[in-house]
Amino acid sequence: MTAPQIFESTDDGYSYYFRLDEIEEGTDGRVYVGVTRSGGITKGTDTPVRITEENWRREGWRTLRPGKRVPGWH
Repeated sequence: MTAPQIFESTDDGYSYYFRLDEIEEGTDGRVYVGVTRSGGITKGTDTPVRITEENWRREGWRTLRPGKRVPGWH
C-alpha cells in the first residue's frame, strides 16, 4: 500500500489538511476528492470534500512539508 498524498493550506491563519483519495476528470476540469481536516493536525473534524481545480489553486494547496505527519492519515 502506498502512503496517501497529503496537502496543506493556510487561510486566515488557520491550517487545513487534505488527504487525496482520487482525482476525477470531468468536462469542467479536475475534481480532487478526499478528506479535509481543519483545526490543526491532531484535533478538529475530518470532512469528506470535493475541490474543483479552480478552488484548489485559489486555496493554495501544497504538498505537506517533509517530516510533518497527520495522525490517523499516516
